[in-house]
Amino acid sequence: MRNKSKKILGVVAAATMLCATAFAGCGDKSYQGDALDAGYVSAAAVSSQGGFVVEKGDYVYFINGAESYQASNKYGDVVKGSLMRISKAQLSAGEYDKAQIVVPSLFVAQNFNAGVYIYGDYVYYATPTTDRDPNTDKIENSYIDFKRAKIDGTEAPMSGYFHRLSNNAAAYRFVQVSGSDKNADGEADVYCLYEDSSKLYSLNTATGENTLLVSGATGSFYYNTADLADPNVYYTMAVTDAEYNQLYTVNAAAAVTETKKVDGNYTYTVSNGKQYSFTQTEMDTAKSTAGDYTTYPYVNLGTPILDGVGESSKVTQYNWAGKTGTIMAKGYTYSIIQFANDGIYFTRADVNKTSSDAEDEKLYYLAIADAADTAAVVTRNDSEAIKEVAPNTDNANAKALFYIDGEGKHNYMYFNSSESKIYKAQYDQAVALTSASSASLWTLKGDYLYYTSSSSIYRIDYTGGKTDYGFLPTDEYKAHQLAGVAWNSSWYKPEFIGDTNTMLYSNNQTLAGTSYNYIYAKNVGVDQAALVADQELYDETMEYINGYEGDNAKAALQYYFYAEETAKFDALRTTDLYAKHQLKAFDDFVTGDKKDLKKYSYFVNAIGRMSDADQEALEEGWVNYLLKETEDDSADEGLKGWQIALIVVGSVIVVAAAALIPTCIYLKNKKAQKLEAEATVNAYKRKKIDTTDDKSIDVYATEEETVEEAEAPAEEVVEAPVEEAEAPAEEVVEAPVEETEAPIEEKTEE
Repeated sequence: MRNKSKKILGVVAAATMLCATAFAGCGDKSYQGDALDAGYVSAAAVSSQGGFVVEKGDYVYFINGAESYQASNKYGDVVKGSLMRISKAQLSAGEYDKAQIVVPSLFVAQNFNAGVYIYGDYVYYATPTTDRDPNTDKIENSYIDFKRAKIDGTEAPMSGYFHRLSNNAAAYRFVQVSGSDKNADGEADVYCLYEDSSKLYSLNTATGENTLLVSGATGSFYYNTADLADPNVYYTMAVTDAEYNQLYTVNAAAAVTETKKVDGNYTYTVSNGKQYSFTQTEMDTAKSTAGDYTTYPYVNLGTPILDGVGESSKVTQYNWAGKTGTIMAKGYTYSIIQFANDGIYFTRADVNKTSSDAEDEKLYYLAIADAADTAAVVTRNDSEAIKEVAPNTDNANAKALFYIDGEGKHNYMYFNSSESKIYKAQYDQAVALTSASSASLWTLKGDYLYYTSSSSIYRIDYTGGKTDYGFLPTDEYKAHQLAGVAWNSSWYKPEFIGDTNTMLYSNNQTLAGTSYNYIYAKNVGVDQAALVADQELYDETMEYINGYEGDNAKAALQYYFYAEETAKFDALRTTDLYAKHQLKAFDDFVTGDKKDLKKYSYFVNAIGRMSDADQEALEEGWVNYLLKETEDDSADEGLKGWQIALIVVGSVIVVAAAALIPTCIYLKNKKAQKLEAEATVNAYKRKKIDTTDDKSIDVYATEEETVEEAEAPAEEVVEAPVEEAEAPAEEVVEAPVEETEAPIEEKTEE
């Protein structure tokens, strides 16, 4: 079917191109590598760093769809997965086709908690390497290179890179540090924070200096979830020969200022003033190399926030302030839950706890602004800076959504998988019943909580009181789906553009059997009433389309709903593939009594640009989607009657568009086309077409046919003389044109 539909599509496409040439002219949309149009302002403010969308001045920069890291990364050829831009004015006006390619290279690193970063005139990103394995000659695209390119489209590296990692899903961030060295343009140096083999590194992209910040952390590294350009990272470190631990933060600009040997011990000094020292025995045990601090027994360039040292704990070089204040007898161990709302949500447990102790069940919060004094890392445990958020940590995990309410109180929401409900922790009551067995809380915007369930996105007003979410809540406090949105949940989370209600997301809606995962825009409205009305319109349209389930008409209706064109279906209109009631269903949707039903672009819109390969695949996909019939494997190979009709329609369009086909070529092929038509039509007549029509309607009869002719049994064709049925193809080819045009009934009954 694929090759046949390509033949059909090729003719229709050729006709379309000729029409465009004859009457409208064709614009060149290919990327030329030139500087972008006017509008770029170097000093413009940047917001929403990281993710797949960044705003700079009057422009929105975005990754143009979810592409595979195994796709070709030849610079200049990349469309899907490249970096594009569109002005905010164009986005607001719905001029989605005005988006321009900025960097025609793959932005497809597999860590979706980092993405695009813009500093000064450059965009910083990770991209699959284009280098080849010298042993296999295969491109090593599972490796990622950290690079930068100018955002005016004029400069980008083709082979150079800052650093390369073998893990394309490694966590990373590009950050600037206030007060750090500045370049000639007055911009602070940009650092690439990245993880490799459970170690945290910082690469200065201006100097090339690569610094090991932390090795041996007791858990994961935690980044600011609200500000993906925050240069500070949070983690916990164990204390040698002790039961307690410490909670630290490290800055991307941290460094070792000195390594030396003092009184037989090997030391290194950190830029925050802390010095660590190790004996020869400790160095030998760790197999350390003198002068190379990265090999020393303990590597930590961070600054402590909390120290869990207890009354009877041993004081070591790892304790910054010794043992001061009233603390638990055996000290604390800390576990970070999240870094959010400009602070750390964490738990702490008494190292001498018993099963009845409640301390280790509590959830706490510490604002970073209250954690600057390193002399108070011990006494801070009993200060007002530590705020108790909840008496237990039930469901307070990395997936929970923490927020501060209007009264300044810390709260969180979470998904209860056993009940398929979203709970508001302080109410201990569900605020939303989801339609699936899993849901993920995405973000809070204004009064609304946005969450995802499968590929759908919902929102609910989360600011109501406890009684607002009880039995039969009003529309205001119900969860409502974003109509028309099918989100690609295996990629970046959706993002809002500034303070607007325009949301960008990767769309995994199936179009003609395939999800292309390009970027779409959705305006979510300003209140629940608008969202409800939007969903009602969508449901009304879906009800009409789905009313033809099991009927070929559904494919035709879906084609028009998504593609919002009729050309491919119109080419089939005069064939016998679609019955009268199916034609009517389509016409009603386009121009009839169902014409007011909304189409896909009413709900969501594609922005950016589709690659030529994907565009061709989609066009071919719609042809295949419309050519729905039951195949008969015993039928002769070749084009079917309705396929021939479609080609003829395309040919007529070509001829009518412009008289550019030489008459000699047309005459030369006319006889062959007729002969092919006879052969394929004979084959088609012997096939049984599967329809879901009303059986009282004879969809195959023409006005000239009698009832007897329409109902003639297939056996008459099968019983034709064997000699004639097996006549060599050469005899048919040599038959006069007049004979090939004889009615099929006369030929089979001779």
